Amino acid sequence: MAPKLIELATVVKMASEREVTAAAIVEATGGWYVRITLGADERMLAAPDGTGPRRWESAAACAAFLARETGILHLDISTMHGDLVSPLDQDYGDWLQSEVQRALEDPRAAVASDEVERDFDQIKSAFRKRLTTGQN
Repeated sequence: MAPKLIELATVVKMASEREVTAAAIVEATGGWYVRITLGADERMLAAPDGTGPRRWESAAACAAFLARETGILHLDISTMHGDLVSPLDQDYGDWLQSEVQRALEDPRAAVASDEVERDFDQIKSAFRKRLTTGQN
């Protein structure tokens, strides 16, 4: 039986409306997948062409994509059989979750990405200038 699928745009919308009750990175034959839970309904994140579940080569790439594209930061990590993955992967998942939580609780004001990019462009420019002029 083919898994029920959910499109990325739908996940983004439901995550913003806080309707996603759980998200998991699941290891199965051939890679890592995302399982989204909406109440009692579970669905796999669809590949862009909609022909099957979207697949990643690593749990880290999968988690990064999910955080970046959907804003979902709290993830469970498991295999299709419900077993935990290797302790190293679970340690990484625990570490990633704690880092995300720490960032969310950071009381400092958020900095817009364009502001950060502008600041780093200035730093890089000054560094390049020092390199070309031989200054320390």
